[in-house]
Amino acid sequence: MPSPRKYHPHGSVLFVTASLEEGLLLVANPLCQAIVRTCLARAQFLHPVRICHFLFEATHVHMLLVVDNPEDVSDFMERFKTE
Repeated sequence: MPSPRKYHPHGSVLFVTASLEEGLLLVANPLCQAIVRTCLARAQFLHPVRICHFLFEATHVHMLLVVDNPEDVSDFMERFKTE
């Protein structure tokens, strides 16, 4: 069953949680932090959303995003997950 479409109004603040690939753990070291920040920057460059704050845990990520263009949110998350 498909999930319902999400509505993101312009200028709203979203709390986004995304899980990582099963078996993939983010270790708290400078190399992993640099890789994750690079992936975020690339996704943000291609699909502009404002990232207010982010927190990475071992198996998932939490982000606070401000919606400028509602269509960019899903594209941003897709790009970030594929990076």
